[in-house]
Amino acid sequence: MPILGILTQFMRGHPLPIFGLFEIASPLSADRSLARSLKDAHGWLADGILILAALHAGAAILHHWVLRDNTLRRMLPISR
Repeated sequence: MPILGILTQFMRGHPLPIFGLFEIASPLSADRSLARSLKDAHGWLADGILILAALHAGAAILHHWVLRDNTLRRMLPISR
């Protein structure tokens, strides 16, 4: 996902800012249609990661409250 974000920035013809300290100039020529496609893929992957994180959290809660096993407790560093 970060690579798609960087490529999107470069394909727009914009430099890549690095924490506001400096910028890396785009080594690629601008292509707006490819930049739009990369941005869409970047967005889909971001949504997928958020959905996966929500499912993971839901599974942890299911184990803790419904199945009542020690899966969630074993993941917490304080329980060791």
